[in-house]
Formats: sequence, C-alpha cells, structure tokens
Amino acid sequence: MRKYRHLFRILYLILLLFVFVNLLLGFYGYAFTPLLWNPWLYLGAVTVFCHIWYRFYRNHAPNWQNLVSVLLSLFAMAILVFFIELFFSFDGHDLVTIHSEYYIKEKTIVFQRGSLLDAYDEYHELVNPFVMKKKIKKKVYID
Repeated sequence: MRKYRHLFRILYLILLLFVFVNLLLGFYGYAFTPLLWNPWLYLGAVTVFCHIWYRFYRNHAPNWQNLVSVLLSLFAMAILVFFIELFFSFDGHDLVTIHSEYYIKEKTIVFQRGSLLDAYDEYHELVNPFVMKKKIKKKVYID
C-alpha cells in the first residue's frame, strides 16, 4: 500500500518539474510544444483520477454502486479535460501550449486558433521537435 503512495508522489513531482522547466524556458523565450503538453495534461488527469479512487477504495468495500460512481466520475473527468483543452485551443496563452489543432511544417509549428468568424494561424519557429520559440513568427488570418 505504501508503494502506491510513493508512486503518486513521484508522478506529481515529475508533472510539477515539467511545469517548472517550462517556466525556466519561458524566461529565455522558449516553450514546450503540444507534443509534450498534451500528454502532460492527460497523464495528470489520469493520475489525479487514480489517486482519488485509490484513496477511496482503500477505505470502502467495492460494490455495484461504487462502480457506477467510478464510471460517472471518469466521464466527468474526461469532460473536464476536454474543456481545458478547448479553452487553451481557442484562447492563446503564452505560458501553456496545450492545443488540439496544430501541425508541424518544416521548421515551424502552426497553431490554428480562433473560432469560425475570426480564425487565424500562428506560426512559431521550432528549435527541436519538443521546444519552440514563444515569439510569433507570423500570424495569418483566414477569410
């Protein structure tokens, strides 16, 4: 039982270290790409969900009512994660690059932002496949 608590602590520390490294990169004008931020979001959600249910089942006996509540809370967690991803996709934030609509073209990463009437593409220069420059190289509005 104690090994699982240490596993959760290690996972939380790794997730927190990732955010601190991104903050340090931000001081120099760089940021991690969505290739790293998107799995970070999903791993964090799964870790929190598993930790909550591990603590719950440690004190309660499993039965059908608990199984139904697990499925409903998993559905709620999935909706919350997708809402966070959509929020960061439509509204560009400098610190966090969680994004659902992006593609890599040669040495640039292109974020498709905005909504139906005010859609635009942001072009950022890639340093390597996992790190990009935060400064927008060019912005192209889609008519």
